[in-house]
Parts: sequence; structure tokens; C-alpha cells
Amino acid sequence: MRRLLLLISLSLCLLLLAFYLFRSLSPFRLTPAKRTLPYQGDLGEVFNILVIAHDARMIKRELPNGKVVNLLEERSRSDIIDIIHINLNKGLVNMVNIPRDMLISIPGYTRAESDTDFCNLDKINHSYFFGKEKLLKEVILKNFKVPIHRYLTLNLYSFQEAFSFLFPYLKDITLRDRTIKSAEEARKLLRSRKIWRHDDIDRGRNSLIFIKEVWENLWPVAKNEMIREEIARNVMKVIRNDTDLTLDDINYIIENLAQRNFNPKEIGLSTLIGYQAPVYLNRYKEVLSCYLPIYSEIEKQIAHFIFEEEREAKSYMEDEPFSLPAYVLRNYCPVGTQLDSIKVDLPAGRLNAQTQEF
Repeated sequence: MRRLLLLISLSLCLLLLAFYLFRSLSPFRLTPAKRTLPYQGDLGEVFNILVIAHDARMIKRELPNGKVVNLLEERSRSDIIDIIHINLNKGLVNMVNIPRDMLISIPGYTRAESDTDFCNLDKINHSYFFGKEKLLKEVILKNFKVPIHRYLTLNLYSFQEAFSFLFPYLKDITLRDRTIKSAEEARKLLRSRKIWRHDDIDRGRNSLIFIKEVWENLWPVAKNEMIREEIARNVMKVIRNDTDLTLDDINYIIENLAQRNFNPKEIGLSTLIGYQAPVYLNRYKEVLSCYLPIYSEIEKQIAHFIFEEEREAKSYMEDEPFSLPAYVLRNYCPVGTQLDSIKVDLPAGRLNAQTQEF
């Protein structure tokens, strides 16, 4: 009898332990885990995270001892520049892409007399080449008045490795109706531009669509603290010093969004509006295909998607008509310049000579 009672007691203990582990580890748990320690970071309730993807490649280098190793290029350009705006009070997230070829002012490098002196401006993706995250954050603040509070940088290799940790938790991940079956396939699809109608512009749009799709897939799992921290630690090992986000930041963000009943399907997306044109950049003494900012539209986009003002703004995630200011119709190339090799991807639509609209 005593042995029977002991077996029953042991069985009940095992059952309770199994139930506890199921509740703690189940990826389908819908309530956020309770934090045992208060948040130690300096993020407030409203902040912006900069996500950068750059094109650095592995190159062979010979060390002093004669050994040949593969090392990542020290300097590269940013292919993707996304700003993730988060308001924890409202449970709100918006994401904005800055096209890599958009002409801007770079402190210490450009000497333009005005914001339409395009021949003396430079592409925003060169900011990362000149000064990495620090300079790119300064450029975004100077040109768009948007402060950056955290950043996360990925290259071709770290993206694929980091995404491989996320992939087992993703179900039916797609990008523009194309099913993604592996981390390598995700990298190739996000990097490609020739298969899209507006190559670089669509590549930027795709980055936002992809982040939102991943966020929707991971959200039920992310609210489980144990699983979330395991994923985050693995990803952080890959990114190493390429972010100033901490595990404490990630927990703080996810738990506060969960408490506000945040729904990833409601994330707002926007690509800054510009007009593609060939421009002779004096700095390089060369004609390049550039993206001229439509300042009036960008001002409204930043106000709506970053500063949450109640102003109408275009998302420009698909082609939309917008007014063309006179400055984009000027010629920014020297007389006689050969433009055969410059691919210019004009927005869809026809120019109306009277209204100057696309």
C-alpha cells in the first residue's frame, strides 16, 4: 500500500512537471512570460531602430605567416536602409525604407549649396561606405530629422546564418507569392533586383514586406521568453558587434508590445518617394543613376510613419501618382554626355505636361 501511494505521488509530481514544462516551452503559448528583473536599458516608450544590409563580400587575404584566410571586406555600401519606428504606449510599429540611390547631404563629404544641387550631393548608401553606422545615423538625422536609437547591421553571410536560426519557427514564409524554403533562398531572393519591375526600389520594398512576414510568423513564438531568448542569443552570436541592441532591449520591446495587444499584421510600411534620373556627380566625375527626393512627399511620409502625425501620406509600396516638382525635370548631366549605359527606371505612368503628375 505504501509503495502504491509512493508511485501515485511520484506520478503526480511528474505530471505537474510535464505540465509546467509544456506551459513554459510551448511555442503556442499566447501570454508573455513575466520578467523577473526590471528593464536596465535606456530605450524609452518611443524609438527608432535602423536596419542595414550591406554588400561586403569575403575576400582572400594572406597573413604575415603566409596563411591564406577569407576575411570580410572592411568597406562596403548599404543595399538596404530600413527604419523601424516603435511606440510601446500605443503598441504601434511602422517601417520606412530609404532607397539606396537617394541623393542626400553627407556631413564632411558633400558641398551642395542647396538640397536641389544634386550634382554636389551623394547617394545615401555611400554614407555607410564612408563612416558605417555612425555616419549613416548622422545622415538620417540631418536629412530626414529622424533620430536613431538602436541599429542592427547584416551582411550577406550573417543574414543567412542568423535567418537559419529563425527558419525552423517559420511556416509558409513567402515574398510576393514566392515561397521561401531555406535561409539561402531568402538571401538570394532579397538580394536580387533584376527580376522585379523597379529593381532597387522593389528590393527596398521587399525588405519591408519580408520583415513584416517574419514578424507575423514569429510573434506567437516570440512571446515565450525561453524560446525567444534562445533564438536571440543564437542570432546575437552571429551579429556580434554589428548591433547595439541587447537581449534586455529585445525582451523589453516584445513584452511591452504583447501587453498592448500588438498585431504584426497592422505594421505600417512605406518607401520614401523619389524620381530616378541620371546625374553627373562632381565628387566622382561620373554620371550615375540616382534617386531624386520628392521632398514634399517625403515630408508627409516621415510625419505620418515616424512622428505619427495625422497627415495623409503615401506608402509607395506600389506605384502611386505623385506631383512632380520642377527641379526633377532639369538636366543634371553635362551637354553631350553619353547615357546609353545608364539605366533609368522611371515610375509607372505618363507625365502630364499641364499638371506635372505621374
